[in-house]
Amino acid sequence: AGGASRAALTQHFALRDNFGDVTAKDGNQEVFVEIIGSLIGVWVAWVVGESKSAAFLAFFVFCTLHVHCNLQACRAVTLKTVNRQRACILLKHWLSARAVLSPAEVAAKEAVVHIPGMEAGDTEIVLGASTERLAAASDLPSLLRAGSPGMHVAAMAKEAPVWPFRKQVLVGLHVESTPSDVILAFFNALLLAQGGGGRSKEARELAAQLGGAGWRLDTHHLADAAVRLDWREA
Repeated sequence: AGGASRAALTQHFALRDNFGDVTAKDGNQEVFVEIIGSLIGVWVAWVVGESKSAAFLAFFVFCTLHVHCNLQACRAVTLKTVNRQRACILLKHWLSARAVLSPAEVAAKEAVVHIPGMEAGDTEIVLGASTERLAAASDLPSLLRAGSPGMHVAAMAKEAPVWPFRKQVLVGLHVESTPSDVILAFFNALLLAQGGGGRSKEARELAAQLGGAGWRLDTHHLADAAVRLDWREA
């Protein structure tokens, strides 16, 4: 997980397709910091000596400083890709103020520590649901006809989801859906989870203005399944 996170952050900073250069500079900086840290560690060990209370105090101070610096580093990073938490923040602000937040504004509101999958409260959103699950939730032919010629269909599941969720929204994605289509599908799923299934126009308006606010529409981090459906316009 740590390696995947580092790769994602490195790719974020490689603004000129210079992933290799950024990786090399990151490695050099890491070596330099480790050397400085070793020197400070030797000095702290010399100052502490054999005092257990001083050792525990130094351990507590440096651990607290380490956690604080990591939290500040996470808050300082502004990512332009839409994930589930950022999508919820964007939609909530859009519904209340009819304005699209920039990546920097969302980063200021984004929680560093949160429970994945709980962004929509007690509703689980399944992106990339299979035909079997959609058929169990609704009349599949009617659902696909309603979704045509769009790139997604959504339905509330009838079966009880796994704890701690109380409701479940199933989203079927078309085989030709693009990342921007998946983002729109997630916005619609959020509205459906809130009881606003007939507010797809608001989701489309928000999705259409994301690019102008600085968000990337060529990719996303919405954790969608690889399942894609193929339906034809009736």
